[in-house]
This record gives sequence, structure tokens and C-alpha cells, in this order.
Amino acid sequence: MKYKSTFILLCLVSLLSACSGSGIKPYSSDLKHNIQVKTKTSTASYFSSIKARLDIYQVDKGCKVIYQGSVKLDKPVVNTGIPQARNNYLVFNFASSSFLGGSSSISYDTLLKTRKGYSYDIEVSYADNIYNVELFERGKKKSARRAIEIKELDNCR
Repeated sequence: MKYKSTFILLCLVSLLSACSGSGIKPYSSDLKHNIQVKTKTSTASYFSSIKARLDIYQVDKGCKVIYQGSVKLDKPVVNTGIPQARNNYLVFNFASSSFLGGSSSISYDTLLKTRKGYSYDIEVSYADNIYNVELFERGKKKSARRAIEIKELDNCR
């Protein structure tokens, strides 16, 4: 009987943790894809997992952020489109969990002002509790890409 109660408790915890992200709205856009996110994640154990996602916000003239939606970074390469010639606030979220070790999350954010006709490559990695995010801008004619400085939201003006 004791094992049955433990099993039921574990099932309930799994169910609740699966529902905890239900307030996240998928980002959808019919814009031309100008963002490509390359994601690499790895875990130290078969009993742990890492989930990455990108939250996209519009930034208005008063530097107020308006949530637009989230993109799951569950494939090695994910493409999406965001408006050009506008301040965008990007938040990269990494959630790790393990069977017996619990869960933790960390986020990384940056302000990105997109330019008309340009595309953006983003490289995201997470391994052994270390994350990295690099942004690159590519010119209008698929020219060589250049690194973009990470900016705080305060730089929106």
C-alpha cells in the first residue's frame, strides 16, 4: 500500500509540473522568417532533461514590454519572423529537471532592434548548468554575419 501511495504522488507531481507552463502562449507570425535560432542542449544524466524556449516581447516607445508569445526551442534549428525596424525584447528560458533532483530554471534576456532587410542568427547552448547566448546580424544579401552586442532593456531609448 505504501508503494501505491508513493506512485500516485509521483504521478500527481508529474501532472502538475506538466501543467505549470500552461500560461505560455505560442508565438505565431506570418512574417518572413528573419530569426534563426540554433539550439544545443545536453544533460549529464539519462534521468534529467532540459527545455529551452524563447519569449518574444514588443517594446513600445516608453520602453514598456508587451508579451507576444513563446517559441519552443525543441529542435536543433528553429526559424521565426519578428517585425523589422522595431525594438524587440528576447528572453531565453532554460528549465532543467531531474527525476530525483528537482528542477531549476534560468533566463537570459536582451534587447534587439531589428533592421529592415536584415536577418538574425542566434546560437543558444546549455550544458552542465552553463548557458550561452550569442546574437549575429546578417546583411541584406546574405553577407557575412557580425556579432551583436547584448543590450539591457534600459537601452531602448
